[in-house]
This record gives sequence, C-alpha cells and structure tokens, in this order.
Amino acid sequence: MNNADELLAAIAEAASPSDGTNDSQTGQDAAAEALQYLLEQDKNANLLDLDTDQREIVLERFLAVDAFKLFATDVCKHMQNKGPLAEHQNRMRVLKDYFCETFRQANQRRAREDRPSLGRIPDDEVRRVSRSIITEAYMIFEGFFDES
Repeated sequence: MNNADELLAAIAEAASPSDGTNDSQTGQDAAAEALQYLLEQDKNANLLDLDTDQREIVLERFLAVDAFKLFATDVCKHMQNKGPLAEHQNRMRVLKDYFCETFRQANQRRAREDRPSLGRIPDDEVRRVSRSIITEAYMIFEGFFDES
C-alpha cells in the first residue's frame, strides 16, 4: 500500500465487499469514513489490530454514516433544489451530525441499560435500530424539506 487512503479503501472493501450495487458502494464509503474517523480520534490506532473500544467506535460510526447516506440518497435531490449550494451543504452536515450523534447515544443508552452494544447485537436488531433512527430523522427534519 502506498498511502493511508489505499489502506482505508482495502479495509473498507474487505469489510463491505463490492457487488456492483449502490448499497455496497455506500457501505464501502461508510466503512472508509468510519476508519478515517477513528484515525482522527486516535492517531496511534492500528487499523489491522483494533481493540474492543476502537472496533465499537468504528462500528458505531459506520452504522451512522451508512444510515445517513441511505437517508441522504432519498432526500438530497429534493433538498438541493431548495436553495443555494452552501445552504444545502450546511443542511447535509446538520443531518450527518444528527445521525452520528443519535447512533452514539443509542449505543450509550444500551450500555447504561446493561445491554449488548450495537457491535454485539444480531443484524436484525441493528437494522431495527437503524430504521427507527431514519424514521425519526424524517419526522424531525420534515421542515428541512418543505422550506424554500
């Protein structure tokens, strides 16, 4: 590997193999972004040997970014036509921050309730949590879509 970007791409490909669909590309992008986030938080992280806390950070961020990207795919074009590009970009940042914070809080809530973290629950429960957060986002940000 020549640089960190290539390493991130290779790990993301291994974590979310490409099958040529937009969903798999979204998964790869989310995995790479989650790994990049970890590196921003912990410059000494060894991406090939993550400890339990680091894996939890990566998974939490991956789920948040993946859910955000699915949500954004649905609403982005509508929002883009609602004003200047800078305003659109700001709204997308707000939405992404919302998803990241909401997944972080969901994971913390599970820990406080002495329940398994998002990284240790069955896939169907992860999907249920993700759908719930996406549905909540539609309700919370409905005004974003209606504003001119």
